[in-house]
Amino acid sequence: MKKHIVIKLLLVGGCAFIISCVDDWSRCNPVHGPGRTAAQNDDLFGVLYANGLYVVTGEMENSAENGRDSGLVATSPSDSFFWTSRPSGTTNTLYGAAYGDSVFATVGTNGIVLTSQDGNTWTTRISATVPNLNGIIFADGQFVTVGNRGTILTSVDGISWTIRSSGTTELLNSVAFGGNKFVAVGYGSDISSSPDGATWTIKNSGTSASLNGIYYGDSMFVAVGEHGTIITSQDDSTWTIRSSGTTEFLNGITYGGNQFVCVGYGGLILTSPDAVTWTIKSSGTESSINGVAYTRAQFIAVGDNSTVLTSSDGVIWTSKAL
Repeated sequence: MKKHIVIKLLLVGGCAFIISCVDDWSRCNPVHGPGRTAAQNDDLFGVLYANGLYVVTGEMENSAENGRDSGLVATSPSDSFFWTSRPSGTTNTLYGAAYGDSVFATVGTNGIVLTSQDGNTWTTRISATVPNLNGIIFADGQFVTVGNRGTILTSVDGISWTIRSSGTTELLNSVAFGGNKFVAVGYGSDISSSPDGATWTIKNSGTSASLNGIYYGDSMFVAVGEHGTIITSQDDSTWTIRSSGTTEFLNGITYGGNQFVCVGYGGLILTSPDAVTWTIKSSGTESSINGVAYTRAQFIAVGDNSTVLTSSDGVIWTSKAL
């Protein structure tokens, strides 16, 4: 069966830039803002779709705005993947992103928190903390963000934040919600669990490997991390180590279309129907992939060098040379 490829061009100053290709797996790159070159050296960490808009966050290299690295926010309506760079107003790297109660929120280095009503105009909020914030989620009517030094903050509106005691001083990278509880993972064997986002209890993961991402899907928590580590649990108390078939660092995980998809260093992608048996897939890129989400019946993954990948099934991954 023949594949149909659609190439979209952006004309800037008489030059044509390829910004997206559509196929089973498509590689698309966000458009740089005014004064940017086509170097495509930005690193992306967070991705979500909400309110008719895709939002990616990360670090913009040497922005024209201030000549230094800046927090990157780029948006695209629906599935057009015509990306627009939005002013973040910060030089801090932006990691996780979440949406809830009609508010977009993103977090990053030095305790930075930004919120937006429309995904286009962003406002800096006071988080009352300085450690890096690495992951954020909206669930059970509130935002929960986690970060360095065991930092956990909660907010019902994204504006006013409350510091919570996590029970650990270890770095926390990611947080998930499922089975009426929040679970946060990070460095070391400690896992923090909470029924309400306010009171947290330390559990043991059964592994000494650092964990970078966690997601709740198919009635279980699945956490991934360094050296190809994957662990699963149905109750957040008893964890089982799974064989991933790789020793590469794993950065993020999501669930959709009856399968888990995990991403990591060197363009690594793993898929599994049950979180037990994992298969390595080819992404078509050697850039590290830092985040992945499932929305609108497709997967979207982001990573270093402005990498943005989309897939309808998570199995056939095709990278197009730009």
